[in-house]
This record gives sequence, structure tokens and C-alpha cells, in this order.
Amino acid sequence: TIGGMSNLSKFLKCPCCTMEFAESGNRAPLHSFACDHIVCQKCVFQGEMSNTMVPCPECGEEEAFDKAKPVVSRSYCNLVKSIESYNVRKNERVSVRGDMMHLNKNNSGTSGRKG
Repeated sequence: TIGGMSNLSKFLKCPCCTMEFAESGNRAPLHSFACDHIVCQKCVFQGEMSNTMVPCPECGEEEAFDKAKPVVSRSYCNLVKSIESYNVRKNERVSVRGDMMHLNKNNSGTSGRKG
């Protein structure tokens, strides 16, 4: 793929539920300073709600996430926005190129005909 975007796409998904991260809400990427994993808020907050400190759902590191003060990874949010923006621009360019190729093909096929 262009620019290795397929390789990057795995980093835009929660490793536990494989859903894409979002800038906010249940899919916000939370960062654990204990194990350095990034997991979506939904996966961290599921389960027993009585404990404030919960283990990492990916590796099991004890007290990896603090439910009382979740740390949303702003850098991951910025990465998601940047890649989404890149994909939109890339798709627009591909669409325009495709339209131009289609028009050129149609025009070249009719230019040599006598009417």
C-alpha cells in the first residue's frame, strides 16, 4: 500500500478488542505508564468497577490503569487524526486520478472517429 499505511493500521486499533481508536469516548486510547500499552477505554473499564487500579487487559500488569484518573494518550489521538486526514486526502487524489483516467480513455476513443 501507499506509504505503508496497512502496517500502521494495526497501531490504530485496540490490541484487546481490535476496534479502531477514537479521539474520545469508549474508544479513546488510554496509556499505561506501568507497561506502556495503549488500550481503549472500554477494555480498561470493563469488569469489576470497585477497584480503581486495574490490570492491563493486554499483558496483565497489575495496577496498570487508574480508573479514577485515566490517561488518554493525546499523541495517539493526534496520530489517528493525522492518518485519517492523510487517508481522506489520498482517497480524494485517487478518485480524481481515476476520474481523469476515465475521461482520457473516453476522449481518446472518440477523437479518431468520423461522424
